[in-house]
Formats: sequence, structure tokens, C-alpha cells
Amino acid sequence: MKARRLALVCTLALAGASLAGATRAAEGKLSRADVEGVVAAMEEAARNGDARTVASYMSEDCVVTTSFPGKDGAKKVTKKDKRQYVADEIAGAGKRSDREYETAKPSVELDATGKLGRASYKVRETYTEAGRRVQVVAYEIATVELRDGAPAVTAMDVDAVAMTIDDRRIF
Repeated sequence: MKARRLALVCTLALAGASLAGATRAAEGKLSRADVEGVVAAMEEAARNGDARTVASYMSEDCVVTTSFPGKDGAKKVTKKDKRQYVADEIAGAGKRSDREYETAKPSVELDATGKLGRASYKVRETYTEAGRRVQVVAYEIATVELRDGAPAVTAMDVDAVAMTIDDRRIF
């Protein structure tokens, strides 16, 4: 009798968990854990230099916007779609060695409806390219939404705030 009761309790618990996940997806609500999870997985892939896996966490319509100070002091902005991002990252990876990639734990905010989440974090990337040591520091904001019932990064805003080449500050 106890075994039957335990089996019934386990079955009800599994059904409740499935229902909760289905309800969240049906309601289109994100949790803080959803946002943290997708960003952590994406950043782990970035740390490993795996642009295709990074892109697997992006929606098909994701846009990566990068801004940085230009030589004239004005902000320069580039926008890439998911395919351009992957192509550029793969091409760049082939030219770089001794790469280090660090991210800080993200600060996560959800909008009042639970339909949109944003994760903000700092990135420091160091590598050698063409015999020169490069370091870039950027602040990133990943926008996360539910797509097909799963969290996906729908936009990446990258604000590059510092770059040095062979210890010479570029910006």
C-alpha cells in the first residue's frame, strides 16, 4: 500500500511539474532562472570559443549591436544578424591564440509582465592576434524572451568601453 501511495505521489508531482512548465509557456512568462540559465549557457559557449553554440541560444531574428568610441570621439555602432555574428566570430577565432574570456555574474531584471528579461554583465576578452596582445572590456545586455516555449536571446547590446593593444590604450 505504501509503494502504491509513493508511486501516486511521484506521478502527481511529475504531472504538476509538467503542468507548471506548460502553464508558464502558455502564459508566456519568464523566470529569473530562465534568463540566468540561457545567458550562463551562452557565455560558457563563448568562453569555449564556440560561436555556433552561442548562436544556438539566440532567436533567428536576434540582432547583435556593438558600440565603441571612434577615433573622432563619436560612438560607432555596428549591427549584425545571427548569421553575420557566427561568420565573423568563426573568422576571428581562426586568427587568435592564447584567448581568455571572463564574464561577471549577470544582473537580471524582468519586466512587469514577465515576458521580457534582461541580463547585464561585464566581459573581458584577451587574446593574441598577428603577434599583438589585445584586451577588450565590454558591458553586455542580453534581452531574453520566450520563443517556442523556451527562453532565447533576442538581442545583444555590446558596449565596448576599453581596448588595449600591446598595453597601449586604444580607447
